[in-house]
Amino acid sequence: MMLDVWTVAWKEWLEQMRVGGGVRGAIVRAVLGVGILGIVWPWMIGRDFVTTYISVAFASLSTAMYVSALVPDAFPGERERHTLETLLASRLPDAAILMGKMLAIVSYAWVAALIMLLLGLLTVNVTDRTSGLVVYPPRVVLAATALSLLLGCAIASTGVVVSIRAATVKQAQQMLSAGMLILFLLPALIAQVAPQYLSALIRLFVEPGRGAAAAVGFAIACIVITIVMTWIALLRFRRSRLILD
Repeated sequence: MMLDVWTVAWKEWLEQMRVGGGVRGAIVRAVLGVGILGIVWPWMIGRDFVTTYISVAFASLSTAMYVSALVPDAFPGERERHTLETLLASRLPDAAILMGKMLAIVSYAWVAALIMLLLGLLTVNVTDRTSGLVVYPPRVVLAATALSLLLGCAIASTGVVVSIRAATVKQAQQMLSAGMLILFLLPALIAQVAPQYLSALIRLFVEPGRGAAAAVGFAIACIVITIVMTWIALLRFRRSRLILD
């Protein structure tokens, strides 16, 4: 099973490399794609970007951006490139196809988030030399790497459910974008209804001593979403219906 998952994931990675002009092109796209998050914002925020949980939020946002861009192509893209029938006609198990695609998407986005963190660290040390070298505290590194990965899995599993039923890449993008828009509008809605609650939630991410509580709750939510949406994807995945659609 794991070998089949890696086979599908490797195929997806090669496809991304081919479309993007090879490994060098993929690296350049990743660096450019996270440039604003990894350079501009750390430059504006300063040392707090490294010493507090702010970098965790930016790493998670970076992963979310890349997963949201890649996951709509999972199945509609195969259909538009006329490669879906070949993939579904293979002897690969259904679960291996789903998990392999998710692994490729999440790993690509997660690497981009790690690049963003590295760029942010370099930017802060280059632009702010008042107090010497500054590095991420271990708790921030752990939270940033773990939560960005878990969020990527949650969005990827949700996006795969959408992608299975979407007829085109554009339709999948629209459906997923609508969901992401609602998700990002929630803080604004909370601010209108309960501004004190939103302020407390923001302090959980900014204050080093209190960020752990928010990180644990966020991780649990991502794990639950990933399990539920992956289960739904496995139930909905039917080769015959995908081919007929």
